[in-house]
This record gives sequence, structure tokens and C-alpha cells, in this order.
Amino acid sequence: MGVTIKGFDSISKELKKIVQKEMLMLQNTYQDEVKPRTPIDTGQARRGWQKRQPSLKVREVRNQVDYITRLEKGYSKQAPQGFVNQAVKATLAKRKVK
Repeated sequence: MGVTIKGFDSISKELKKIVQKEMLMLQNTYQDEVKPRTPIDTGQARRGWQKRQPSLKVREVRNQVDYITRLEKGYSKQAPQGFVNQAVKATLAKRKVK
């Protein structure tokens, strides 16, 4: 005995669209939060924030500047230690994600 749900495919497609839209908004909000928090000397670290979507299920905002970890640990006097983590918290608060 099985259960048949009519319209499940269309519901599934709509849910996927909603998830993709929310992922894009989280990605954009995070980049908007982290960029201005990044200290500026030459501007390279701030320009280093890049958005990527390596797959349908993954969106990234990353910075491949080799000293970004040092900046996050408080190397610069311009930004507090943990500015990346602060941007994550601000993003989740804005998007009301727990």
C-alpha cells in the first residue's frame, strides 16, 4: 500500500526556488556586512571578498587574501578581533536565522 501526493513535484520545485532565493539573500547580506568591517590599508583585503556559487546547494563569500586570518585575529587596529564572526552574527540577525 502506498501514498500518492498529487502536486508534490510542483511543491518541491517551489520549495527549491524559495531556498535558492534565501541562500542568495544570505550571501548578499553577509557580503554587505563583512566588507565594511574589513580594515583598509591598501584596500586589498576589502576587495578580496568574492561571492561564489560552486554548486546549486552551496553559496560562498570568501576572501583569499593571504593575511585575512591575521586581520580576523586582531592584527589591525582598524577592526576588532572577530570582525568576520561579527558579520556572520549580524547577517543571521538581519535574516532572522537561528
